[in-house]
Amino acid sequence: EIPDRMFKGREEVKIDPDARLQDDAFWYQNRKARLTKSEESMGSFLDNMRHTKGFGWVMTGLKILLENFIETSEKSKVDIGPIMSTISSNFIDGIRLRLGAQTTANLNPHLFVKGFVARGMKSKENYGVRLRELRINRHQMTRILQIGIPAMVQSLSYSITNVILQAAVNGFGTDYVAAWAACGKADQVFWMTSNSFGVAVTTFIGQNYGAGKMKRVRRCIRESLIIDTLITVSLSLLLWFMADILIGLFTTDQTVIRLGRMMMHFFVPCYVTFIAIEIFSDVLRGLGDSFAPMVICVSGICVLRVLWVLIATRVWPQFSTLMWSYPVSWVPTGILLVLYFCLTWGRNGKLTDARSSL
Repeated sequence: EIPDRMFKGREEVKIDPDARLQDDAFWYQNRKARLTKSEESMGSFLDNMRHTKGFGWVMTGLKILLENFIETSEKSKVDIGPIMSTISSNFIDGIRLRLGAQTTANLNPHLFVKGFVARGMKSKENYGVRLRELRINRHQMTRILQIGIPAMVQSLSYSITNVILQAAVNGFGTDYVAAWAACGKADQVFWMTSNSFGVAVTTFIGQNYGAGKMKRVRRCIRESLIIDTLITVSLSLLLWFMADILIGLFTTDQTVIRLGRMMMHFFVPCYVTFIAIEIFSDVLRGLGDSFAPMVICVSGICVLRVLWVLIATRVWPQFSTLMWSYPVSWVPTGILLVLYFCLTWGRNGKLTDARSSL
């Protein structure tokens, strides 16, 4: 009898360079786990979709939506975007039209330049860099740094956490790595939408709090929670049922598509646990309170997730353990943000004053 300890832990998977250079008949004969009819038909389905009239335009639209930029050529040196910021609105400008662009590594792999011009339709103002008008306002710079530095630290912590998590994913083999990357690109539909909505919440809260319109601040918080919940549920259903198609945009390998579908079907229902994090962290940042949310998010999402990856994967060395690191870190972080908001802003009357202190 083989002892159980022989099946624990992770070993490096070695794949012969010619292992995948076989025809379909070979894989059909030697595949240990038979594909279902839907899995077998997925390859032909995707091929038929690629040859469907207008499918190229649909793929181009989805690519722009996922990447948020328009490539100007096959090896684009300058990309136009972000597309999501092209049309926006605020109280001063009304409808605001924005055109931005950035260079890519095809132009210079070490130096990147980005910029934009904008036009306020109501204010009739043009926005761009005017070198003669550049000044440093110490008070405003201090306020910007007080809000911006915690946000920077938070974003940097997310990046470091993702690197650690990616290193753990790499230990499960190339198929899991490819599926993880494809899944990460596919669910950008949700993350880009959620982040864009969060920016809008921060802007709206900041404008009304600065103007002393507390009633609109409270209303924004309530309605933001409702709207974000509807957006999250809608996109979750879309991503759940379109998992195979979205993963198939980045790979034709059936094993990778199957793993990617498994990952998306795990993550998609967990998106609702991120609603509180997105809304309350952005609300607090709009209120000028960015340090505490940064501490909560870094501790809950980053530190807790890294500890889970380093400790839990040793106890349960399955890939599902890595995936559980997301909801395990999201839920307590969301609870802490709600509690912090209620205790610091909800009970002390700060949101009922006629005028803010800013």
